[in-house]
Amino acid sequence: MNERLTPEVPMKSQAGPRLRLRLEDMSDLPTLPEVASVVGCSVQTVRRMLAAGILVKVKVGRLDRATRASVERLVKGQGS
Repeated sequence: MNERLTPEVPMKSQAGPRLRLRLEDMSDLPTLPEVASVVGCSVQTVRRMLAAGILVKVKVGRLDRATRASVERLVKGQGS
């Protein structure tokens, strides 16, 4: 018999908890998923905040990024 086993891929329900990114770990032009992790919202909500001008948008090629300073202002404003 073949004793070779295939690696078990965890199902979505078995995935571990999501780790939240800290402001200190973010680059100067974080990606939208990084911003969502820091703020604690979805990427779609980050896109809405960029469109509304709540976050400052920077285009990197065809990608949207937010400035670190605008994310810091948002997070510090949430705490108060």
